[in-house]
Amino acid sequence: MEKSELMKLVDITPYANNPRKNDRAIEPVMNSIREFGFNQPIVVDKDHVIIVGHTRYLAALELGLEKVPVYVAAHLSEEQARAYRLADNKTNEFSEWDAGLLELELDAVEDLDMSDYGFEDDDVELDIPKDSKDDSESLETQEYMKFAGHNVPMSDYEVELLEKKLNEYTDETGTAYGFVRHILEE
Repeated sequence: MEKSELMKLVDITPYANNPRKNDRAIEPVMNSIREFGFNQPIVVDKDHVIIVGHTRYLAALELGLEKVPVYVAAHLSEEQARAYRLADNKTNEFSEWDAGLLELELDAVEDLDMSDYGFEDDDVELDIPKDSKDDSESLETQEYMKFAGHNVPMSDYEVELLEKKLNEYTDETGTAYGFVRHILEE
């Protein structure tokens, strides 16, 4: 297996036709590099033109770094490098956050401001999974909410999240009146 190597930034060339607009991502990536280090190498072709890692490259420039970890993918043809450049960015678009797990993970980070890495307060919302049938069948215990003559299945996490939202609402208003309208309008 090939290893990454340290390479001078001046020896790396950004791909001239990079179709991604990276400007908004530079600052969060800079913050990540400052806090955690430069742990993911930039991938370049045999001529040291960036295939993957334009934002890391731009962040490194802004930080004034002289050398960064680089993986030279010399084995890729020009067409493969072009396809990989596109595929790496496109495949990321298919990922989604699991709102429940994201909230748990964000809550567990107590000493770092996650907005430094692009997270906003509204990144975690009351979010019932689109395919709640599959979600609820995988749970050993299940709660039900009585609503309009129906027993609506809820996971333990959904019950906890709904209770949290209700407590926040009643703390603000002093009553639960209007709570449903409140969560539907968020």
